[in-house]
Amino acid sequence: MTERGYKDGLVSRVKNPYSRKRYVISTAQEIGRDYWTTVVFPGILFGLFPVLTKKIFAIVRNNKKDAHAIHWIVKSLVMSLPESVWLTNTPNPEPPEGWSEGAKKILEKKLGDKFE
Repeated sequence: MTERGYKDGLVSRVKNPYSRKRYVISTAQEIGRDYWTTVVFPGILFGLFPVLTKKIFAIVRNNKKDAHAIHWIVKSLVMSLPESVWLTNTPNPEPPEGWSEGAKKILEKKLGDKFE
């Protein structure tokens, strides 16, 4: 099931057929930023709510169109592959055209000299 989230975001609640675990996939524009993220969280209470402190992986895109496309790719991946191969099959977490200016500022702030 996929539903519209806040400000054109997407939220999908899915079950992995191999582990039978539930996951929440959220795609949204970061508040006050110029980029979008798609994040996979484990689901609790029958998969209705994400465990926000346990991100499995995140993928960044610089515009809504690309972010929505990644959401559908990630949803398909979570619903069709075992967890052990997710990370080797996920799209590149970095946007193909490079980080947006807002994303660069956040990464420099968080990583300091490590980001360059």
